[in-house]
Formats: sequence, structure tokens, C-alpha cells
Amino acid sequence: MADYTVEITLPDHKLGDQWVGITAIGPMTITGFTKGVLSRIRMHFTNGTVIFTCDTNGLGNALIVISNPNTWIARIDPVTKFLSRAGAWSWDMEFTHANAISPVTLYKGTINVIQDITK
Repeated sequence: MADYTVEITLPDHKLGDQWVGITAIGPMTITGFTKGVLSRIRMHFTNGTVIFTCDTNGLGNALIVISNPNTWIARIDPVTKFLSRAGAWSWDMEFTHANAISPVTLYKGTINVIQDITK
């Protein structure tokens, strides 16, 4: 089966700095299934065994805010305590709509965290 997930490389981030977040996620039109009202988004960053999670349910390290669940528009506000070590981090973002049994992963990619030379 082909991988339908869109791959995005996020801009580099300097270790210890506030992350700017993502100002606009969506709106989305998804071919292949009838989307329902967006109910949850989870984003996982991984580097080895270290995991950082952004989630709409407030249980992760950072909050994702759904601005319009009908058109699947969301955002991640700036995050003060972001990724904990330098290196390449992989990430994916999964979406769940009200009628879904399981999420669908629509985005994935990498972000490079650069060591701050003053630390």
C-alpha cells in the first residue's frame, strides 16, 4: 500500500529557545473517505527513545487548538519548553474525526534541533 502521508520538513529549531508553533493547520479536504467533524489531533516528535507530544486533549507536552472542527482548522501556539536535545527528530500528526474508529496520519516529517553554542 502506498504511503498517503504528506512529508514536511519543519524549519530548524535552536535548542532551549521557544518554538514558534504552527499558526495554521488546515483547512483540509481529504479524498478517499468522508470526513466528519474533527475531534482530536496528536503530534508526536521522537528522537531515539525520547518522545514529545502535542495533543488537543491537553494530556501531551503542548496543546493543539482546533479552531474550526468542521473545516479541520487548528494551530499550535508557541511552546516554551520544547524538544529536549539536539539532533534530528521525526514527527507525525494524526487526526481523528467524530465518526472514526482510529486516527488517520496525514502529515509526517523531520525537524532539526541545533545545539545552542552559548550553553
